[in-house]
Amino acid sequence: MPPADMTVPPNEEPATSETEGAALDHIAAGLDGTLRLAKDRLTISTFGALTLDRQPLPDAPNADARRGFAGALEADWKGAVFRPRLSLSSTDADFDPQIGFVQRRDITKGQATLEWDWRFEKTIVERMTLETFGHVDRTANLADTLGHGFGAELALTGRTGNKLSITAAESVDVVTAPFPLFGITVAAGDQVRRGMGFQIGTASQRNPKIEISGQFADGEDGQGERRIGGQAVVNFGPHFRVNAGGFWEQRTVLQDTTDLLVDLESLRGAAGIVVAASPDFSADFVIQGTTARRVDNTLAPLEDIAGTALVRVRWRYLPGSDLFIVYRHPFDFHRRTQAADPLVTLKLSYWYDVGL
Repeated sequence: MPPADMTVPPNEEPATSETEGAALDHIAAGLDGTLRLAKDRLTISTFGALTLDRQPLPDAPNADARRGFAGALEADWKGAVFRPRLSLSSTDADFDPQIGFVQRRDITKGQATLEWDWRFEKTIVERMTLETFGHVDRTANLADTLGHGFGAELALTGRTGNKLSITAAESVDVVTAPFPLFGITVAAGDQVRRGMGFQIGTASQRNPKIEISGQFADGEDGQGERRIGGQAVVNFGPHFRVNAGGFWEQRTVLQDTTDLLVDLESLRGAAGIVVAASPDFSADFVIQGTTARRVDNTLAPLEDIAGTALVRVRWRYLPGSDLFIVYRHPFDFHRRTQAADPLVTLKLSYWYDVGL
């Protein structure tokens, strides 16, 4: 459970840009690679992605084309008991993949993880894992600090494969500017969180596979969050799978200009169907939505629900190499007078394995 999950995201936003135009107005390309050394105990992996938007934003019609970059480098050592991992990632202010979510732009994040793994015989607990983690965030050019965090997670795995994990973490997020969240504007400033989380899940080979999780974090300024939910995956043979999940979340945030603490509740849900003609060809159909309210009001009606419908087709034309076609259709019943902005994305990956 990463420490960022224990905090209120400073400016979580859809990756889709605000521009309209033909598909060729936006281009994205990426490259990733993995190097394994020391009898596969040391893994070094990296990726880089570039985006190019030719059409200017409405508030800067005379601006040049925007170029964005995101990349990461990670080193992972898998020892018999001791397993350290170091990573460095960076996302600049203009990076826009136009699919998925970018939690924060203009950020460089350094992370370190130390993991100890023990296995037992003739006991109910087959495996115990202790993981300590920490991270430091700065702006993409490393000029300003954006926060830090640290914590630990203890995971127990039984002989049947069922798993229980408990996490404790502290984090500081530096919010550089006020941002909108469910109809209010959250004030800028340092957001300090100390909290705990849990996760209970059945074995990965079980059918259905069920997982329940929760997080509870508070700060000295009265802000905080509480979240609980679950998800399930059911397989109907080798060609058909159904998954569904939902989360209830309550956040206490400081409202900008008024400096009042406001309680917000939200419900998030998602459901999907996966149809696989073969191990190399499959199609996913997903719908997800969110509705929110202030605690002193009633739940938002149906027309206030916003979300995304998504169809993804995957073809593995060579081992490790995939072709993805994704159709994404956002909806917002509250703004139903606005034209929908569907998006079609084509992604082609090719894996080349070099023996050293």
